[in-house]
Amino acid sequence: MPLRAIIDGQEIIAPLLDDAAWEALRHRVTDEHLRVVLPCCDVEGYLRRNQHGTQHFAHKVSTDCLSKGETVEHLRAKAEIVVACHASGYEASTEVAGENWRADVLATRGTGRIAFEVQWSFLRLRDVLYRQRR
Repeated sequence: MPLRAIIDGQEIIAPLLDDAAWEALRHRVTDEHLRVVLPCCDVEGYLRRNQHGTQHFAHKVSTDCLSKGETVEHLRAKAEIVVACHASGYEASTEVAGENWRADVLATRGTGRIAFEVQWSFLRLRDVLYRQRR
């Protein structure tokens, strides 16, 4: 369940929109027939709000995207990290891939970068340390 999409050439981070802006975007997408592209896997998606109220994007078609199987808790944690980073003066983006790594949230300010990885399920310590080194 990605939190980021490209709509009309603009990157949209769902948790950074308040309820009114989210609804306005939903209407604009519908009225203007705008394509919602999910950069995590470059497929078409749509705006969605889960049962707990977390705004996010969903895939229109079945895909093996890494974001697809995330739990509600994982999604909410990523959303909270994005909001906290933004409130602290950082630019924040989600599902960001680099060379041999992928961050759930990547926060940047100036030349500084902080990568956040949310781990909601069991992971062995050696795997945590491996991911940290990357």
